Amino acid sequence: MPKRKSFRPPAPPRRPFRPVEETPRPSARPDRPSVKPWRYAALSLLFSILLFAFFLVGDRGFLHVRRQRHRLADLQAEVSGLATENEKIDAEVKALKNDPKAVEKIAREELNMVRPDEVVLLLPKGWTEKTAAEHAAETARHAAAAKKPAP
Repeated sequence: MPKRKSFRPPAPPRRPFRPVEETPRPSARPDRPSVKPWRYAALSLLFSILLFAFFLVGDRGFLHVRRQRHRLADLQAEVSGLATENEKIDAEVKALKNDPKAVEKIAREELNMVRPDEVVLLLPKGWTEKTAAEHAAETARHAAAAKKPAP
């Protein structure tokens, strides 16, 4: 089978060479930049502000970490307070197991128990403040009497 020739359009006629006059052509790089330098600075500043805000208030931001540290310090203080309270309670339990006087003290103070040959005086609440006020008034009267000259 004979080979077919592909169809090729005729080439356009060549133009004669003419010298080009020196006309200013647009260059690839314009004299004035399309993006002004202040826009770079503004974009950079905006990005910095957003980044700072993210690190300040984000999920793991500075403020959140600071709150967590304060909470941790409060919880550690509470734990140490509870530990000392546990130590006191352990000491009290040991004393109650081993010392009969400690058991007697608890029975007398909290359960109002007495021995058969004892008499208990129940005083109203606040009696110590009343006696302290009376004692202070009496002391003031004695001091005033001491300052008066004798007639």
